[in-house]
Amino acid sequence: MPSPFPAPDARNPAWIWPLRLSRPMGLRLHGALMSLGERTGRWPCWLLAGCLIGAAPMSLTQVIGLAPVQVLTGVLLFPFVAAAALRDWLGRGLLIMIATFAAHSAVVITVFAHDPASLPGEFPAGAAYWDETHAWLTTGVSREYDLNWWLPAHLQLLLGACLFAYTSLGSIPFCLGLHEVDLMNAYVSQLLLRSHNPWTAMALGWHPWSVCRGLGYLFVLFEVSSLSLGRLLGLPLSTLRRRCERWLG
Repeated sequence: MPSPFPAPDARNPAWIWPLRLSRPMGLRLHGALMSLGERTGRWPCWLLAGCLIGAAPMSLTQVIGLAPVQVLTGVLLFPFVAAAALRDWLGRGLLIMIATFAAHSAVVITVFAHDPASLPGEFPAGAAYWDETHAWLTTGVSREYDLNWWLPAHLQLLLGACLFAYTSLGSIPFCLGLHEVDLMNAYVSQLLLRSHNPWTAMALGWHPWSVCRGLGYLFVLFEVSSLSLGRLLGLPLSTLRRRCERWLG
């Protein structure tokens, strides 16, 4: 099988100037990601891998705490996303990200709904977010929904996500994204405890705006990580036409 890389005397473009990946390192990384994609197999295996990545590290919560578990989960996820990006498998990349975040969220909500007293000590930011959101639900007043604050905050968040997705092949946004998701998970867990109908609380706690925003960020992270990995390896991982079709379709 011919090498996908340029001739040995050719220089790859700088990934982040002046950083360049050497040809031997590029070949090893390319081979490792290709092997990971092949070994993972068909899409049901990607779904199962995402569920395991999302749920399994939570068993360590009582030992190392939630924050390191978020980092561990993000670190475990990003090689699979990189392997999907290498093959231009948007569907499998999105599938494993969605499965990871969904499984992680299900376990976190269950843990804090079962033991609400642990929330302030285990995840103080989540407890503070619940207090803030509860105040918004009861008063209708929240700075988060003031357009003068909301628009700059979310624009900054989008630019930051793109920047860190490129410079870390998606790993940093995955870790930080799990922290943001867990703020909502903490809120939903407390909503379940206080609701007359837990099923309604579960269905509406993650309101459509949050779900759509989360899915949009996963799409952005895949595309930016794909661009970054392609630049790092000096290979075109997708065509301009395919990228445009995905963004406009």
